[in-house]
Amino acid sequence: MKSENDASTNSWGSLLRSRTQTEAARHYQDLSYFLEKVESWHRKISVPLEVHPESTLGLANQISEPFQASHTLSYLRLTAVDHLHAVRTLLAEAKSQHIFAPYSLLRSSIENAAVGLWLVKDSSARSIAIRSLKLEWANHCDRKNAYEAIGAPSDEIDDREHRFKSLEEQYGMKKEGLRARPPGFRKMIDEASETYGFKTEPTLMWQICSAATHGRTWISGLLTMMDAEDDGESKVISGELTSDEQGILFALVAACELIERLFQVARLRSVPERHTGAAFTRQERKLLKPNLNLLVPAWMGGSEA
Repeated sequence: MKSENDASTNSWGSLLRSRTQTEAARHYQDLSYFLEKVESWHRKISVPLEVHPESTLGLANQISEPFQASHTLSYLRLTAVDHLHAVRTLLAEAKSQHIFAPYSLLRSSIENAAVGLWLVKDSSARSIAIRSLKLEWANHCDRKNAYEAIGAPSDEIDDREHRFKSLEEQYGMKKEGLRARPPGFRKMIDEASETYGFKTEPTLMWQICSAATHGRTWISGLLTMMDAEDDGESKVISGELTSDEQGILFALVAACELIERLFQVARLRSVPERHTGAAFTRQERKLLKPNLNLLVPAWMGGSEA
């Protein structure tokens, strides 16, 4: 005898399945846990990211001025959390479980969080500045096209282009490929997964959410459920199509892992290394012995023994 959770594949390309009320309630409980995290992040992004001038991000800001790297990072973090908070609003407040809309929001959250992690991956201020400027140039090109399309004045465009060119010359960045398009979302998400070893599969969840966003039918049965029966003759299935709480949960967990790590790395890059302990682990920091067998870093003023 088949249970009510067994899948039926009588119709070509469809997968009919449903969940018990107990199963649905359990998934909603798990969803609630992560949605509370989203609410806490939403409160945090209302406060500007504090960046110490001597931190990695602070130095990157100086190199990328006036297109400050920390502003780009803050915008990406804001966008990632904002989309995730919209999911919370739908599920927890509006009590509305749309079939496909949550996945579009989750996809955007995963993308922006991954770009943010790509931006601050390296502990080198110059590397962060270069990646930030690559994003800035891509934004500039898109802004220029939009301004031309609507006939907006080009003064702002010309000013940005002039400032960008000045930065290239001032810091010798012409060979850094600042005007080349940044890597695509797939590569950035893969890089984040490889670097931080996430337990979920962000790339897979991004692909599935993208399929839901673009109306691709191969995710039917993976992210959706249908409580219906197929007569096997009419080639028409009648019933209620709904999203799967478990599918939303999996994508939500992937997005939350990325955002949580983004908050952590952003904080790490915003304070001086000597405040984090990282200064004592960097290989280029030589330990010197001035007297009494006391080891201190060179930047603290020690002299070689």
